[in-house]
Amino acid sequence: MDPKDFKVDITNALMISGEGKVKDLFVLDGGRTSLYCEKSGKFFWIRLVTNGFLDKPYEDGYWPGGLYLNNDLIEINSKEEKSILKFLEGIKTPKSWYDNSFDLDGELTNHGILTEKHIQFLINFIRSPKYQELGVVTGRKGK
Repeated sequence: MDPKDFKVDITNALMISGEGKVKDLFVLDGGRTSLYCEKSGKFFWIRLVTNGFLDKPYEDGYWPGGLYLNNDLIEINSKEEKSILKFLEGIKTPKSWYDNSFDLDGELTNHGILTEKHIQFLINFIRSPKYQELGVVTGRKGK
């Protein structure tokens, strides 16, 4: 997926709540996840940083605990954050990701199941006290 194809910006973030689809998922070292998504023909990405140094942003300004819609940092406890959470709760994983099971640490799994588990991890993180704490420490107190 080419990031320049993702056009939803923070001003219309509220339109993404509800059911949509995962198009791709990347989990990087250091706790940064990027979900490339689609809803009603609109493409966007959700990025969340779950780890990092508290005194400075990651490369390109990605703050620890930062939730981003495309490249826009979302304020904690905002309407946009709630919209993104609702979207993540209803997101659909492509059926083909459940094909081709493989063994992972003695357990049979597939990319669909792993994606579901990772999305649930992201939802739980956004609802966690640590996420709220990181928002305060990094100056994104919210409303």
